[in-house]
Amino acid sequence: MLRALKTIAEAEKEAQRIIDAANIQAQEVRRKVAEEAEKACEETYRQVIIEAKQRAAEAEKKAKSEAEHKTKTILQQAEEQLTSIRAKVKENFDKAVNAALGEVLA
Repeated sequence: MLRALKTIAEAEKEAQRIIDAANIQAQEVRRKVAEEAEKACEETYRQVIIEAKQRAAEAEKKAKSEAEHKTKTILQQAEEQLTSIRAKVKENFDKAVNAALGEVLA
């Protein structure tokens, strides 16, 4: 009977040693998983920042292009209006000169 108790006690000690070793391994696995999760999170954050910068650069480029296009359109319209105004001024000037000459000569 004493021998059986010793065997049981030894088996319990061995079981406890196995449990302790398993707990140590589980803690190491948890630590590694936490490190990997943190690295994955940092990498995801870095990728999001890169993508945001790229999108911002694309948006800025598009806005600049649209602004240049609008500026060219406005400038072209202004030049057309200036040409039209100059033509009207010349026409009115010619009419004014003719009217003045008509008055002087009459």
